[in-house]
Amino acid sequence: MLLTALATSWENINADTSIYYSNLAIKLAQNIAYTDGEALALDAKAKAYIEKKEFKTAIETYEKGLYLLQSQGKDTGLPAGYLYSGMGYTYFYQGKIEPAATNFAKAIGIFEALHDSTRVMKAAMNAGVAYVEMGNYVRALELYQQAQHYAELMDKKAFAGLVSNNIGVIFRKQKAYPEAMEYFNKSFEIVSALGDTAGMANALNNLGLVYENSGDYEKALECYHKTMNLDKTTGNEYGIALTLNNIGLIRREQGRYDEAVESYEHSFTIMEELNNKWGQSKALNGLGEVYLDQELYPKAYRPLNEGYELADEISNTELLNQASFNLHKYYEAIGDPKNALKFYRIFYTTQDSLYNEENTKKLARMEAEYEFQKERDSLGFVQQKMALEAEQKISRQVLIQRVTAAGLIIVLLLAIIIWRYSRLKRKANFDLAERNIQIEAQNEEIIAQRDQLEERNRIVEQQKYQLEEINEELKALNEEKNMLMGVVAHDLKSPLNQIVGLIDIARKSVDNLPSELEIYLEKIHSSANSSTQMINRILDVGAIESKDEVALNEVSIYPILKKNVEDFQVLARKKDIALHLSEGNPELRALVNESYYEQVIQNLISNAIKFSPKGKDVHISLSVAGNYVITQVTDEGPGISMEDQPKLFNKYEKLTARPTDGESSTGLGLAIVKKYVDAMQGMVTCESDPGKGSTFTISFPKV
Repeated sequence: MLLTALATSWENINADTSIYYSNLAIKLAQNIAYTDGEALALDAKAKAYIEKKEFKTAIETYEKGLYLLQSQGKDTGLPAGYLYSGMGYTYFYQGKIEPAATNFAKAIGIFEALHDSTRVMKAAMNAGVAYVEMGNYVRALELYQQAQHYAELMDKKAFAGLVSNNIGVIFRKQKAYPEAMEYFNKSFEIVSALGDTAGMANALNNLGLVYENSGDYEKALECYHKTMNLDKTTGNEYGIALTLNNIGLIRREQGRYDEAVESYEHSFTIMEELNNKWGQSKALNGLGEVYLDQELYPKAYRPLNEGYELADEISNTELLNQASFNLHKYYEAIGDPKNALKFYRIFYTTQDSLYNEENTKKLARMEAEYEFQKERDSLGFVQQKMALEAEQKISRQVLIQRVTAAGLIIVLLLAIIIWRYSRLKRKANFDLAERNIQIEAQNEEIIAQRDQLEERNRIVEQQKYQLEEINEELKALNEEKNMLMGVVAHDLKSPLNQIVGLIDIARKSVDNLPSELEIYLEKIHSSANSSTQMINRILDVGAIESKDEVALNEVSIYPILKKNVEDFQVLARKKDIALHLSEGNPELRALVNESYYEQVIQNLISNAIKFSPKGKDVHISLSVAGNYVITQVTDEGPGISMEDQPKLFNKYEKLTARPTDGESSTGLGLAIVKKYVDAMQGMVTCESDPGKGSTFTISFPKV
């Protein structure tokens, strides 16, 4: 499928894009009930997750694909082989060797049944690597020989070089260094001739290990440094980490401990980023050995213990062998014979399975049998070739006669075909000319549509520019309006305050004012106060709108409520309204601005009194809901109509409900409440049933 091919092509470029195309391919395959196509798309999706190092998700995706194929009875086809192979690779990349080997083996079985030589070769190679890491060298060599057979059969020289390299690894691990050196040199010659940088790095690294095991550290380091340079050019982080581990071992043997620690720690960091537990265990074991050599036992324990736990987690015999012996040495050094014996037993058990004479003999026997089989197959091929040449010589004359007769027939057929072809060509030319005319007409239409689109884009750009200019003008006018309102408000406050002051002085200075004059003075005093309050509210709104941030602090809420309820008692008693404050936790604190919060409460209580008829109750409560402190003010007024509720918090709005005792209303109180609550990052809501009253709720984060 095209979408799956697109997903695969994006795999190493952008994993998220690859997943996107994989999901499209999966949906398409589901719509047309194409099970194999869905499985192949899941394989591509899992590979993208591997690129993102999301190995758990990759495994889940592979398992989903296999379950799909098994449910349809298609778990022996090529898609199943892909999924098993991919899952094996994912487990191996995580250092989980045993499940990796199991899945590679299943893939081999499927590819063999399908006679797919190339994929058998690759799966056998991967399985062989897994069995080497498990310490099962006999099974690993069988798989490598299977891979080498197919590589030579198909003349895959690069792969043959890789197989030779891996067989050399088996002999090196068995301490058969001459045989190992022979295979590594053979591998290096093949990959060098092909210009295979990754293969050259692999062979050089293994040659370095042989030199290292033989005690020739200078030659080993020379190989390692060449390996590092090659891996850097190909971006092979895994290879760099392995080489750093090998360099750390040599520096430790040379007593250059600081350099050894640096190499091991660098190797561990890379393996940790790759989520490779096998590599992490190997680096930690090396680090612990450096500290053991220096008798720095407190430092040695952590890397040795963690390295052992990782080796045990992934069931790697070779690493368990190394880690258990190091822990045996550690406990022996600190005088803990019980644990020293425990880990020596583990070491002895794993050592026996890794290095025994029977394994060595079996490996040698298998190699000899494989070489003998190659010679026998080669001889059989020569004999078959000679017999075939004799048979061909006998039948050549008969063949010439048949070819002559066939030639005459072919000439006749060719004449017929040419005649038919000329007729078809003339018809095709006519159809093509007609199609060209249609295409030219469509091109002209497309050009006209493109011109229209460009003109529309130009108009849109022009309108956009005009809108930006209008927005800038509106911003400037708004700022000018705010400034003008501020100036006017401040200029009005002063004479109004003087009027109030003069009235107060007149009342105190003159005894027995005429009642008519007292009424006029009271009306002037009330109007001046109302005007002053309106100006203060206008200034409050302007101040909020011009402020970017408000300082928030941890504030005790209940004392503020109690103080304001007491302050409003006089105003409430004038209308025979009872204010009720429910008992609250005096220690309850919220994240608010104390001044803003108090003004919000004052506005809400003032509104409740103003819009409540005489003889009613106003309730103020404090509570906690989850992580929020909740304050509620409930009145028994006329409530708010459904038509008024959407514009409740707008500035200068005159709602249907009016004050019940002739009080003034600027239409700014609830707008200020909303502005202040938003500035403190809180929330304000209103619940109201017309004729039954209203409840205003404000909430702030609890601290």
